[in-house]
Amino acid sequence: MKNHFLILRIVLTYIFFAGVYIIYSDNLLESLVKDVAQITLYQSLKGWAFVILSGVLIGYLMYREFVSFSKVETENEIIKKQNETIFEDSLMPMFLINQIGIIQKANYSITELLNYSDWILKNMEIQLLVHPDFSGVIRQKITELAEGKERHLDFNIDLLSADGKKHSFISRLLPIDLANKDNQIILITFKAML
Repeated sequence: MKNHFLILRIVLTYIFFAGVYIIYSDNLLESLVKDVAQITLYQSLKGWAFVILSGVLIGYLMYREFVSFSKVETENEIIKKQNETIFEDSLMPMFLINQIGIIQKANYSITELLNYSDWILKNMEIQLLVHPDFSGVIRQKITELAEGKERHLDFNIDLLSADGKKHSFISRLLPIDLANKDNQIILITFKAML
């Protein structure tokens, strides 16, 4: 949507300045040049001036938008890298899961606690790690969160490590990207219950 607005803004700016140029340059030419033979020469020069000025205007508008877009893109990349570092280096065990419960990423703390490698956990359905007593809890909580009534949800759950050992957690489901409902990624953090 933003790209459409950007294109529309450039086009409308161009139409405005082109219209102003044509109207005022024709009026100026008629008032300054009285010889009909010279009008053809000046009309050609005016046309070339229009092409050059149009190119400069479009180039300037595109440059300005490109610089603005590049700055925002760079800032977003920095924030994304900082968030990835925080996720990876956190001592709190965490998963990134999508809205259907598939693990997108697991940090070091959760892989160590559950004794799984991150490549095994990636693309695994989180439900496969849930103790049978808590079957369906995560799916239910994801659905509740997707309805948008809560900013986050806290709940108790037991997960199984690779050796079958049960680990009890207080968990929090937290949406990462509220603006993008189609590809919403959810951060799930776990804290071992004592």
